[in-house]
Amino acid sequence: MLRSQELIEYQNPQYTRLGKAFGTALRKQREEKGVGEEELADAIGLTPIHLRYIEEGKLLPDLFVIVEITRYFGTKLGAFL
Repeated sequence: MLRSQELIEYQNPQYTRLGKAFGTALRKQREEKGVGEEELADAIGLTPIHLRYIEEGKLLPDLFVIVEITRYFGTKLGAFL
């Protein structure tokens, strides 16, 4: 499991827009595939709370988490931007 320090909390408006766009796309992808929050969180090494914060655009995941998300869904990063 990742620690909260490994997720980047951001204040910059550009990161806020990126985080919200990424989170919205992630939630949409997860729901379309019928995957629950806990199932995805466990599969990519996060807690459900961290995943929820990412989906809400409150936290921007680091590159390693993004790679795990794209691997899980078998897609490319562009699907989330």
